[in-house]
Amino acid sequence: MAVNMLYKDGDQLPYNVGAGVLSGAPVIIGSIPGVTLDNADALGVATVRTKGVFRLSVVATDKNGNKAVTVGAIVYMSAAGVLSLDSDGTRFGYAYGEIDAGDTEVIPVKIGY
Repeated sequence: MAVNMLYKDGDQLPYNVGAGVLSGAPVIIGSIPGVTLDNADALGVATVRTKGVFRLSVVATDKNGNKAVTVGAIVYMSAAGVLSLDSDGTRFGYAYGEIDAGDTEVIPVKIGY
């Protein structure tokens, strides 16, 4: 077996997400979307899962205003950490639920693309 392997699957990684970030928060590592599996420690490090489906808060808007979220819609994350259909953000994953235009709801979101 290779002695230089760090992680077998590479879908759960420790990363400095910043102090105060709680378990279940969506995060972006460079361009890699993920969700924290635990609260960040005193140094700001948390375990981040980079695949799977998580229930996350999504805002039904895009860069032009209110827009309904449909199943399979691409979800983006803004620099402020808001998930929406606004393609000015970083691509995060896919909606597995529906939201009426302008509303904010918790729906299943598949991480990645």
